[in-house]
This record gives sequence, structure tokens and C-alpha cells, in this order.
Amino acid sequence: MVDSDIKLDGNKVIIEGNFLDVTCHDLKLDFLGRRKKQGGVRRALVHGFNDELVINWAKDYPGGTVISGDLKVDLLKGHLNLEGPDLKLDNPGRRKTQGGYRRALVHGFNDELVINWAKDYPGGTVITGDLNVKDGSISTGFLSSDILTLGHVRGNLKIKEWLRPFGKNISSELSLVNNKDQKIVKISLDDFTEYPWPEWPGEGVVDTLNVIKEMRIMKKELLIAKKKISKLEIEVEKLKSG
Repeated sequence: MVDSDIKLDGNKVIIEGNFLDVTCHDLKLDFLGRRKKQGGVRRALVHGFNDELVINWAKDYPGGTVISGDLKVDLLKGHLNLEGPDLKLDNPGRRKTQGGYRRALVHGFNDELVINWAKDYPGGTVITGDLNVKDGSISTGFLSSDILTLGHVRGNLKIKEWLRPFGKNISSELSLVNNKDQKIVKISLDDFTEYPWPEWPGEGVVDTLNVIKEMRIMKKELLIAKKKISKLEIEVEKLKSG
């Protein structure tokens, strides 16, 4: 076991031993030559009133708290609590433009979690890997937005139906609705059901609406074909039984 000792070496104080026990509640580090303003105290570490360790108590250091190098937080089964409204991630070397903030996560005014607040990151937001939304919805917001599949390989928009989850038969559909939640176009598991097509104002005026028109024609033709096949199947069964 190392014997404890305190040594004075020029302008250094050397404390030797295995442990340093400080029975005070405040540890102050205060060098007058590095102060930005005079007055006040500089409490670096404080044993708080709730038995917590507090760094930079009461914002004594006006320059804030800086950790240089890697920071490892071993929470085990605990939580990381950030009580500020904004979490900023800002690497000057990766900026495309100068100025402004880089707010990655923000606790919004409607109690929502906002990613890339106010489009702070001009390069946008990228999710690498699968995105799983449980018990919620994906909204493009108030402005005109596109849903695109990007990359070197073509992507698909898929709707997966879970077969009888929890003993229930639940179906899924892809729908286009207006601002009153009224369905304009619906694609369900059976694309050729008797579900009526609603009227489309100005159909045929814009070129892209011709696709809808052609789909309606195809649907009518396929429904007619299905009825004819059903009649033929009935006739075949009659011939077999006769």
C-alpha cells in the first residue's frame, strides 16, 4: 500500500496515495488570470442537496463546461436526462454553410420531438437502415413534399398485412385522401373489388391524371371478365353434374 503524502515541488502540489477524501461539499477551481468577469465564486464540483454530483454549480463558470476528448457514459440501466429544449450536433469541418445553428433534436412547442429543427442542416436528414414506426403515422407536414425512393437500386413502397394478429383479421390499404379525410383513391388487398371510384375534379386536364383514367378503364374490364368467368364456372359445374 502506498503511504499517503503531500509534497510541494516548485509551483506544484503533489498528493500521493490511493484515495483522496474531501469532506467538504464544494470544490472550487479559480484562477484569476482566466476569469471572463470578476466577482462570484467558481464551484467546479458540488455535492448537491439531493445527494447528486453537480458540475459547474449555478453556472459559476460563464464559459460553460467543456469535455475534451471522448466521453463515455456508462448508464447500465439508468437514463440520460437532458433538461434543455435543444440538442445541437455541430462539427465545423462538415458544414456546407457557415452561420446558424445545428439543432439535431428539439423538444417542440407542441410537446413533439423534432428532428433537424428549422432545416438547420442544409444537407437534410438521412436515416441509414430500417425505419420502424410502431403505433403511429408518418406525415409530410403542411407544405408540399414528395416521398421518394433514392439510391442505386429502385425501391418499393410496401404495405405489410399481419395475418390475424391476436386472433383478429385486420386488413391494410394504401389510400389517397383529401383534407377532409375523404378517400380519393384506395388500393387494398383486393384491388378489383366493387369499391366505387369517386369523381375526380378536372380529370384528364393534367397529363398525370390520365393514369387514373386508364386504371378505371382497366378495373371495369377486369370486373366484367370476372363476372364472365364466374358464369362459365357455373355452366361447367352444371355440365359436370348433368
